[in-house]
Amino acid sequence: TMALLQRRAHEKQAETNLKAAEEFLLKNAKEEKMVIVEPGKLQYQVLQDGTGAVVEAHGNPQINYVGKYIDGTVFSSSADVGGPINM
Repeated sequence: TMALLQRRAHEKQAETNLKAAEEFLLKNAKEEKMVIVEPGKLQYQVLQDGTGAVVEAHGNPQINYVGKYIDGTVFSSSADVGGPINM
């Protein structure tokens, strides 16, 4: 049936996407100043160290960020919302 064909196509695409994401994260983890928050799931790169006071536990630092898809397409950034955001 059409529903079965669609489900199989979605499952195949999901497998392809997962493999690409896993490969990206493994390669990306080797980049300079990369911080691994959750292995295989979340990482970020420090592009410029801050110059202010050290953030205490449960502090509220301001950061600039750029969120990108695997292909480099930007999906969000602090510049889009007017500047640094509070974490």
